Amino acid sequence: MTGYGYEYWSDQGRFQFKKLTPGKKYKIYASNVSESPLLVSNQWVGGKDFASAKTFVAGRLQAALVLQGVARVLKSTGAPKLSGAQRVGSALSVSKGSWSSGPSAYTYQWLRDGRVIKGATKSSYVLAAVDEGHRIRAKVTGTRSGYASGTAQTSVTGKIGVGRLTVKKKPTVSGTQLPGRKLTVSKGSWSTSPSSFAYRWYRNGKAIKAATKSTYKLTTADRGKKISVTVWAKKAGYATKSAKSGSKYIYKSGLKIGAVSVKGTRKVGKTVKAAVAKPSGVTVKYQWYRNGSAIKGATKASYKLREDDWLEKVSVRVTYSRAGLPTVGKRSAKVYIPDNPYAYDEDDYYSDEDDYSGGSSGYNGPRCYAPGGQTWTPC
Repeated sequence: MTGYGYEYWSDQGRFQFKKLTPGKKYKIYASNVSESPLLVSNQWVGGKDFASAKTFVAGRLQAALVLQGVARVLKSTGAPKLSGAQRVGSALSVSKGSWSSGPSAYTYQWLRDGRVIKGATKSSYVLAAVDEGHRIRAKVTGTRSGYASGTAQTSVTGKIGVGRLTVKKKPTVSGTQLPGRKLTVSKGSWSTSPSSFAYRWYRNGKAIKAATKSTYKLTTADRGKKISVTVWAKKAGYATKSAKSGSKYIYKSGLKIGAVSVKGTRKVGKTVKAAVAKPSGVTVKYQWYRNGSAIKGATKASYKLREDDWLEKVSVRVTYSRAGLPTVGKRSAKVYIPDNPYAYDEDDYYSDEDDYSGGSSGYNGPRCYAPGGQTWTPC
């Protein structure tokens, strides 16, 4: 039968030869069988080699010849075993088991309550929601050239339990922490993606009536209280799991900035400072300006006057910020840096005792400057 393909039908050595021509003579023998000769349909005995094989004539109605005989079969000597948690979302793995002759390849099939699970043909299987309450087993088939395939099964699992949702990152609350404003809670991060969520907001640990959405509008009753929220994650086949956010303090009012002014000696090379209150728990930031334009790098509470500031107007903007509250800012009045090499204080008149020569006004005596440094009168 050289040149005619065949396939195994069972582990007992059932063969099928295809494309036989009715009336044509064939010889059938098994070149790799060391046991008893093949029995052909209980009517013909083949040989172990071509010379000893008898001739077979295919019948008119035969399109193929089926042989029943002895062939080498892969046999399991140790059942494959399952490993892994028996609950939804976990992966089960199956070992290859042990065999009488080493298979060259393996195939797998997973079963639920004895029925084939479509597409589950790898050595591992992730338990799905549909598996909850059912029993799972795996079938391993070994194959090797010249051998009939062998199949072995694992023992069945117990009933598959519900999965476990695990919190990877807790929900967080964001928004302005003032009455009348809205807070929003994130869903958090989970070991597997939940299909739905439920919410409950709390005021000082007590449930707020009807506050069951992912957002909550603050009321006057929340002033001076701590607000938190619990998030429940749900998914088919999994036990419902809850996670609680941290609490947020609700302020009675927003941030307010008092008076902002520039203090210090207005002279190039001297340092001026921003005069403003610094409340506890508030982050204060500064930005200095020259003629209304921000001065690069001038972001501290004090500022050393430069040559570029001579005969210009300088001011400072102060901002307050605090988590959960809107940032507020206020700018000081502009102060003039005068054409005067001597210092004066912004709150007082000062006297210039030196005799300036060549002044455009023709006056070379002492001058007294008004606040702002732009006007003067003889002293």
